Amino acid sequence: NKVSKNFIVSSVQDAIMTILPFILVSSIVTILSLINEIKSNFIKLDKISDYSFGIVGLGVAFLIAYNIMEKSKLADKKLLAGVTSLALFLMTIGPTTDNNGNITFIQERFGATGLLMAMIVGIFVGLVLRFFSKFSFFKEESLIPDFVIVWFDSLIPTTLILTIGLVCTDYLHFDIFNLIVVIFNPLTGVMQTFYGFVLICFIQVFLYSFGISPWILTPITYPVY
Repeated sequence: NKVSKNFIVSSVQDAIMTILPFILVSSIVTILSLINEIKSNFIKLDKISDYSFGIVGLGVAFLIAYNIMEKSKLADKKLLAGVTSLALFLMTIGPTTDNNGNITFIQERFGATGLLMAMIVGIFVGLVLRFFSKFSFFKEESLIPDFVIVWFDSLIPTTLILTIGLVCTDYLHFDIFNLIVVIFNPLTGVMQTFYGFVLICFIQVFLYSFGISPWILTPITYPVY
């Protein structure tokens, strides 16, 4: 109960639950697309899937940072946290820029492939903004409008977050996305085998036998699935 109520864990859970309709829409489209195996001229629905489940990484990156601010009672910074998280996520999924300034992204990194990266980015942004919320350029009795105070107080953490992303990707040429994939390959490798799948199902049922909802494992199991 203590773990499931942790603000980070609950923020990830809420983010996953929010994007669940996108996953369901994509599932329906996938089933309907099977009709193409029988009738080749059936309407193509792949684009719906590409822009529902195919972009869940974007949604999760925004929502986790947003939820962390919400649960930390920093609602005035939740939208900024979400947008900053989106910006960092886009920086870290390995876009390429040609001489004409055209930016190219790898589409699969927006979806399930980038879900784990989105979670890490969202948590990182949320924690940084949460930490800097303890400091302010203004006194509590200041007559300056609240939204202006939020702007100035968010300058340093937002700049720091994006600078870290810039240094890692452009100066150190460090592909954070690939690093995370390599680190979690053993986990996904085990869990995506027959025995690994049976193990995770057993753990869920075992917890349920004690009255503990297996949903608390959602942040672990969903990225792997």
